[in-house]
Amino acid sequence: MATVQNTPQLRGEEVGSLQTMAPSPPQMVFQSPSIILHKQLSEVEEKPPLDLTLFLIRHGEASHNVLEKLAKEEALQQALKEGLKADDDLTKERVELARQRVLLDDNLFDAPLSDLGKEEARGARAALASLSDAENLPFPEEILVSPLTRTLETANLVFPHHSNVHVREELRERCTGKPPDTRSPTDQLRSRISFSRFSMDRLAELTTLQHSQQQYEKQKKEENKSMLRERTRQLFRLLAECPPTQKSIAVVTHKAYLRELERGPFGNPESPEFKNGEIRVYKIRLHPETEFIEHASRIV
Repeated sequence: MATVQNTPQLRGEEVGSLQTMAPSPPQMVFQSPSIILHKQLSEVEEKPPLDLTLFLIRHGEASHNVLEKLAKEEALQQALKEGLKADDDLTKERVELARQRVLLDDNLFDAPLSDLGKEEARGARAALASLSDAENLPFPEEILVSPLTRTLETANLVFPHHSNVHVREELRERCTGKPPDTRSPTDQLRSRISFSRFSMDRLAELTTLQHSQQQYEKQKKEENKSMLRERTRQLFRLLAECPPTQKSIAVVTHKAYLRELERGPFGNPESPEFKNGEIRVYKIRLHPETEFIEHASRIV
């Protein structure tokens, strides 16, 4: 009796460096990984570096900033009444503790701009127009903004008719777990008429992945300065994602974020902190393939 041999059926698929081909009888063809890698690299067209004008903007004064100032002043005056000096370590400690206690108030959840903050944002709009004219700078073609209410309100006032505003989680303030630095759910932000022209697609995707905004916030860990500085490098990816035709981009974000960006990736360790509504302008060269910043030079 003839013996029947069962021959495994091979599919025309590639698994790792193994390839099978359809001709009969089946044959297996192996390619060196180095050959495959060389072919893949040769098919990638290297993108040229991008020379960008980058406008960095801090939000206007927010409601929690007002209460922080009041708490610090009250703590300072109390220390002086007790005979301490303003520059004593104990005085500084009391002032800082008073400031931090304010930030525990749940009524300051996702704190909005104060009346002064709104005026500062309008002032930033006028300053931006003057800068563009006086320094012959291109007006921002794309706006990237943090998802906290105070930055969204600032962006709305600085760029009241701009149609290319993108809200990105990567630009938010340092994660502290405190109410003012906890953002509102995406659906609530989208429901506000003043934010309706902002693109929040990436926030919606994030909320879907995390099932709920509440769950997402619980999973966020408190960041120290080093962690925040590392997160600011994600800005380079956001810039690389922008269309290469857009050479002027504005980023509306927060004091701590801007501080760590300038003192870290931008290489300015002595850079002073941003004031509310302040604008600084950089010329940068970005390599989009590697998301590497070749240089960042402040021009304003």
